[in-house]
Amino acid sequence: MQRPLVVDGLWRCLCPAFRPNVSSKTLRAPFQQSVRTYQQPYTQGRKRRTDTKGLLANGKPRVTKAGEPPWRPKESRPEDYHHADEPTEQLYGRLHTYAAAGNFYEVKDAVQYLIQGRGEKLNARLYSAMILANVHPLHGHAGRVSSLLSEMENEGIEADAGVCHDVLQALAVHPNAILRSEVLEYMQERWLQLSEDGHAAVVAGLLRERSFEMALEKIEEMEKHGPGRVPTWLYDKATFMLLDVKEVEEAYQLTVRRRNLGNGDISPALWHMLLDVGSEAFHHELVKLVWAERVEPNFFIPSSGICSNVLNTAARHGDAHLATDVFRVMSNRKTIFSQLDYEMLLEAYITAGDLKTALTVLVVMEEAGVKADLNTANPIVAYLRQDPTRPMQAFNLLEEFAQSQRKVPTAAVNAIIQTCVAMPDLEQAIEVYKALHTISSKGPDIETFNTLFQGCRTARRKELAMFLAAEMIQLKIRPNLLTYDRLILVCTECGDIDDAFRYYYEMRDQGWQPRDGTFSLLIQINYTMASLLRQIVAGPRARHPEAGLDLCYVTDKIIATSGPSGTYPQRAYRNPLDALVKFLDYKHKDNWAIWEFRAEGTGYPDSEVYGRVYHYPFPDHHPPPFALIPHIMASMRNWLHGNEDRVVVVHCKAGKGRSGTASCSYLISEEGWKVEDALKRFTERRMRPGFGAGVSIPSQLRWVTYVDRWAKHGKVYVERQVEVLEVHVWGLRDGVKISVEGFVDEGKTIKTFHTFSSKERELVRGEIEQSAGLASVVAEVMGKGNGKDKKEKEKEKERKSSSALAEGNQKSNVQALRGAQTFPAGIDGQSSSSEDEKDAPREEDETETGGDVVFRPTKRVVLPTNDMNIDVERRNKAAYGLTMVTSVAHVWFNAYFEGNGCESGGKPEDSGVFEMHWDKMDGIKGSSRKGTRAFDRCAVVWKALPEEEQPPVESTDPSEGKDLGLRKETPMGSSSDVSTASNVKSQVGTVPAHDGQDDVHAGLRAHGPNGEEQIEEPSSADSASAPGPLPLSKDLPQPAAPPAESSAPASAVPRVQSPETINEPSTSITGVSTGDLPDGKPESELETPSGHSLGHLGLRSKD
Repeated sequence: MQRPLVVDGLWRCLCPAFRPNVSSKTLRAPFQQSVRTYQQPYTQGRKRRTDTKGLLANGKPRVTKAGEPPWRPKESRPEDYHHADEPTEQLYGRLHTYAAAGNFYEVKDAVQYLIQGRGEKLNARLYSAMILANVHPLHGHAGRVSSLLSEMENEGIEADAGVCHDVLQALAVHPNAILRSEVLEYMQERWLQLSEDGHAAVVAGLLRERSFEMALEKIEEMEKHGPGRVPTWLYDKATFMLLDVKEVEEAYQLTVRRRNLGNGDISPALWHMLLDVGSEAFHHELVKLVWAERVEPNFFIPSSGICSNVLNTAARHGDAHLATDVFRVMSNRKTIFSQLDYEMLLEAYITAGDLKTALTVLVVMEEAGVKADLNTANPIVAYLRQDPTRPMQAFNLLEEFAQSQRKVPTAAVNAIIQTCVAMPDLEQAIEVYKALHTISSKGPDIETFNTLFQGCRTARRKELAMFLAAEMIQLKIRPNLLTYDRLILVCTECGDIDDAFRYYYEMRDQGWQPRDGTFSLLIQINYTMASLLRQIVAGPRARHPEAGLDLCYVTDKIIATSGPSGTYPQRAYRNPLDALVKFLDYKHKDNWAIWEFRAEGTGYPDSEVYGRVYHYPFPDHHPPPFALIPHIMASMRNWLHGNEDRVVVVHCKAGKGRSGTASCSYLISEEGWKVEDALKRFTERRMRPGFGAGVSIPSQLRWVTYVDRWAKHGKVYVERQVEVLEVHVWGLRDGVKISVEGFVDEGKTIKTFHTFSSKERELVRGEIEQSAGLASVVAEVMGKGNGKDKKEKEKEKERKSSSALAEGNQKSNVQALRGAQTFPAGIDGQSSSSEDEKDAPREEDETETGGDVVFRPTKRVVLPTNDMNIDVERRNKAAYGLTMVTSVAHVWFNAYFEGNGCESGGKPEDSGVFEMHWDKMDGIKGSSRKGTRAFDRCAVVWKALPEEEQPPVESTDPSEGKDLGLRKETPMGSSSDVSTASNVKSQVGTVPAHDGQDDVHAGLRAHGPNGEEQIEEPSSADSASAPGPLPLSKDLPQPAAPPAESSAPASAVPRVQSPETINEPSTSITGVSTGDLPDGKPESELETPSGHSLGHLGLRSKD
C-alpha cells in the first residue's frame, strides 16, 4: 500500500521545483517503473494498462480473486523488435541516444528487448539509460531517478561516473537538491571527476531551483578555469532567468563577463530582452550597452514603448547623447512627440547641465504646439535653485530667444519666478513678472499668479497678494482650486482669519475643497479659536477634566454646567449639546434631568435631551422670584428621591449665578447645609482657584440667605402686593434716575412700575450740583472737589444729620417715615436692613457730596409680589448736547423676608424700610462695576396692602411626591412653533415624572432655536417601535407664522395683580425670543461670508 505524500515546509525548502498541483496518481506512476519488471516475457509496443491503481501492490504484482493478474501484456516474440537485427553493442548505443533525447518509451522497449531478447543481465548501462531518459520535461521525474538508484543499490550494481552524470542531467530538468547533493558527495568520496557537462548540469539545476547566488558562484568558478568552459546555452539560460526575476544588475554583470571572455554570441531574442527589461528598470549601463551594440548599428529597431523607457532612463541619468539618439529613432518611426517625451528630453539636458538646450526644448515645444506647464519646467527650477546667479542667466537666455523671434512659453518665465520665490526673493520675482510680457507674447497665466501667491505667503505680504488678485481679475484669468488654497494660506499667515474663511466659503461655493494640509490648518484654527472662545466664555469657571466640557459636580447629585448649544457658531465656544448629552448618557444612562433658568431662551429643543428638562426661567444677573423657590426645590427633591442613581443638571447661560443660586438653595433647604458651606462648595467646584466666588451678585447672595431663613422656619412663604411709599437717598448726585421694578409673567420679565421724576423729588438737605460734564465726573472719580471745601461740607452734613436724628427719635415708626425729611439709619424698630449693609465698608478719604432727597410718587406704586428692585442710572453731559451713562446699579429685596415673615410664623410686618449702601448694590451685568457714584446710600419705605384690598396667597412646601416643578409648555392645539422662556406658560396640575411612559410628551412642545414645536402624543404604532436617536434642532419643522397667544390656564405659581390704577405703559426688560438670540438662531439664518469674493473684486462661481 502506498504511503501518503506529505508536502510540508521542509519538502518545499529542499525541493523548491516541486509542483504541488500535480495529482498523487501522477506522482505514484514514476516510482512504479522498474528494470526488474522487464525480465518478464517480452511485449513489443507501448502497451497501456487498463486499470488506474498501478501495477504493484505491497511490492508484488496485484492479483484478482481468480488468482490472475488484472493486466497481462500481449505475448510477442523477441524477433518482432524493429531493431532486432542490430548487434547488441549497437543497440546499447541506440539506447543511449534514445535516453539523451528523453525518448522514454523507446528506451523502455530497448531495455526490455535487451533483457528478454538478448539475455542481457541487469547492468549499469541499462540503469544509466533509464535514468537519463528522465530528461524529458513531461515524462521525466526526479522521483523515478531516485527509485532507479535505490533499485541499483538493491541489485548490488555500483553507479559509475556515467550514471552520476546522467543523474545530474536528469536533475537539471527535474531538480532535487537533496538527491543532487548526495550524488556530488558520492562522486567526491569515490574520486569521480565532474566533467564540464556535469558542472553545467549542476548550474542548470540550481537555476531551475531559483538558487541564483549558488548558480552564479558556480559559473564564476567555471570561468576561472579558462574561456569556453561555460557553454553558450548556459549563459543564455542564466541571463534569461535573471531577467525574468528582474535581477537586472546580475544579468548585466554576467553579460559583461561573457563578452570579456569572448563568448559574445548572444541571440537577438536575448538582446531584445536585455534592452526591454533594462530600460524598464532604468538601468543606464545595460541600456547604453545594448543601444550601442544593436540599435545604433540598426540591427533592430525597438518599439515605441521601449524607446520611451530608454528616453526616461537617459533623462534620469543625464545622458543627452542617448536621449538625442532616441529622438532620432523615434523620428524615423514617424512618431508624434508628446509632452512627456519633451519633458524627458528636457530633463536629460538639464541633468547634464546644458541650460540653454533645456530652454530650447521648451521653445521647441511652444513652436510645435505642445503645451508646457509648470511641472514641465520643474527640472529647470531644481537646477536654477542650486546657484543664485542662474535665474538671471536663464532670464537673459529667454531674452535672446525673444529677440531672435522665437516663441518663448510662459512656463519658462514661470520657472524663473518660481525659483525666485523659492530662494526666497519675492522682489526679484515681481521684477521678472513685470518683464514677462516683453518675453512671452501670451503674458501671465494662472500658474504665474499661483506662484506669486505662494511667495506672498512666505513673505507675509497680504497687500501684495490682493494687488495680484486685482491684476488677475483685470486680465480675466479665472482662479482655480490652487488659487483659493494659496490665498487662504496667505490670509492665515498674515493673521486675517476672517478673510481666510471668506475665501474658503467662496471656494466651497465653487464646488472645491482645499488641499489636505490647508483643510487641516483651517480645522486646527477653528478648533483653536473654538477652544479659546470656550475659555473666554467659560472665563474663570472650571472645566470637567474627563469630558472636556464646562461643567462640574457640585455634589454627587448636582451637576452645574453652562448653557449648551446645538447650532453654529455658538456650539464652537459653548458646550456642544450632543457632547453634553453623550457624556450624561455615558455616566448616568437615563437617570439625569435638566433644570434650566434661562429667561432668554433655552437654545435647544426639549427633544434633544429626551424631554427631561424642567423650565424655571428668570432674567440673567438677577435673583429668581422667591415664589419659584419652593417649586424648584420640590421638583429637584422629587426627582432625586425617585431613584438613588438620579442626578440633577442645572444650567443657565454661564452656569454660575442663577445655577449657583439654585444649587446652594437646594443644599441649604433640602440637605441642611450651612449658607457659608454651600457657597464655599459651589465656589470650589465651579470656579478655578483665585478667580472669585461662584455666586457673587449681592442680590443673589441675599436670596440665598432668604432661603436659609425660609428653610429654618417651616418653609412658609406668603406672597403679597407691596406698595412703595418713599425712597430716601443720601448724597444724591446730578443726573441720577431711580426706578422701581418688579417681576411679572411668572418671573420671566422685569417690569418698570415707576420712574421718579424731578417733580417727585424733595430736597431735604444740601444741594445737588449741576454736572459740568465729563470733566467733573473725572474729577469726582479722582477725588478732587469742584465746589466747597470737602471738610466744610463734611462738618455741615454732620450738623444736619444730628438734628435729623434728634427729630427722628421723637416720632413713631410710620409717622417718622412719612414726616421725616430724611431717614436716619440705626433707629430701633424702624430699619430692617440686612446686617451686611450695616457693616458696609467706607473709604477713609470718601466724603459725602450731593444732596439728601426724598422721592414720593405722585400716584400709588404697587408691585404684584414681594420682590422689588430699585434700579439706578446716572447720566452726564457729553459733547454736542448728548449725554452718556456713567453709572448703572440696582438692588433686589423681598418684603416678606425684610418684614421678618419667616420669624413671625408666616405673618410678616405690614411695613418696613430697606436700606442699602451704594458699594453693596449690584453692578453692571452681575459685576461689581457700577461706574461713578450716584449716591451714598438709599432706603426704601414700603408697606403691604391690607387684606381687604388683596387677600394673601400662601405657598407652603409641597408634600413628598408632589411634583410642582415642571412648568409645561403651551398645551396641545397651539399653533405656535416658537420656544422661548418668555412663552413657556405654567399649567395647573401635577406633571408626572419623566419615567419613559407614553404620556410623557403629552401636551409638551420642544424648545429649539426656531421656536417650540407641538409634539403629538405617540400612537400605538409609533410607540411599538424601538426608540431611536432624537432629531437635531435643524430637523424640526420651521415656523410658518408667528406664534399665537397662548391660551394656557391660570398659573400654578401664586401671582397678585397690581390695581388698575397703576396699569400704565412702561418700559420693561422682556424675555427675548430664542430665534433672536445667537444661541438660538438657526444655522440657515445666520449671516455667512459666502458673498465674499476673491480679492474683494466680485468674482462669482459659474452658474
